[in-house]
Parts: sequence; structure tokens; C-alpha cells
Amino acid sequence: TPLHAPSGPDLDDRPLAVSVGDTLQAPACAPSLPAMLARAAREHPAHGITYLDDGSGEGPTQTYRALADDAARVLAGLREAGVRPGDRVLLQFSDNRSMLTAFWACVLGGAQPIPVAVPASDDADNKDLGKLVNAWPALALSRVLSSRAHAVSVDALARLLGDAAVPVLWLETLQAAEHP
Repeated sequence: TPLHAPSGPDLDDRPLAVSVGDTLQAPACAPSLPAMLARAAREHPAHGITYLDDGSGEGPTQTYRALADDAARVLAGLREAGVRPGDRVLLQFSDNRSMLTAFWACVLGGAQPIPVAVPASDDADNKDLGKLVNAWPALALSRVLSSRAHAVSVDALARLLGDAAVPVLWLETLQAAEHP
């Protein structure tokens, strides 16, 4: 038999839940990811991210303020290179700090970050590289953003695509440049 909520004259006028104190107010949420990062940097300047890349349980830290500043610098370089809101940017990094900086630079600028793993080799038979080559036309990417440490992998991608003009931006160049 189906379950029915209890009813009757004794129950109809009762409140549905017990409420004590003032009306509960939900905390104000940031309206967007860029606003969320700006709020974290402003309201929690000493908090941030600890990167555990080496597995030791210890690693470098980056405050939210530093992440916002680093991402803004990279964003300025992306804009100078012609990346516009809505553009898809392939991100290829092996270290988390670079990946997050590049990711947030894209988000701050309205570009769509597409993070991918760095292929284990530049061999044409590499499955990860093959998947990327097969997905390339559907992704409609405007740029590849990577680290110079992965130049061999990016060159292999260009070779397999048969297009020597794969538009590549190097994170180190964007970070070092003085942007207006």
C-alpha cells in the first residue's frame, strides 16, 4: 500500500519544521568562478593551495592572492596573443601549479580551458597523443598553452596533425613578459 503523510485536524495547523532564532540566511555566493577567486584572494589572503607533486606530504604553497596575480599576468599574455572569450585553449602541463595558473588565466578571460595529460612519449603510436590528434578537429582549439618542458610533445602533436603551425603559447614566456 502507498505511504501517505499523516493528516488530520491535529496535524494540519502545525509548522512543518522547528525553527528557533532568526531566519536562516544562506551565505552570499560568488556569482562566477572569477568572482570566487577574487573573493578568496580578498577575504582569505593568507590561505591558499599546497601542491603535493612529489608525494612527500610537503610541498610549495601558493596563496589565493598569488594565484590570482599569476593568472592575471598569464591572461594579459593570452590577450596579447589574441585569445578571446569563448576560445578553447588546450592546457598541457605535468605540474599542478602551472596547470592551475593556466586554468585560472583562461577562466578569468572567459576562454574555455581544456586540460589534457602530457603524453608519455612523442611516438606516433602513443594512445594519449592519438586521442588528442583524433579529437583536435572537434575541439576547435584556438591555442595550445604548455610549458617548454613539453616542447617535444607539442612538436609531435603538430607533426601528427600535419600542421607545423599549431598555435603554441609557452607559459614561461607569458609569465616573464611585462604586460600593460
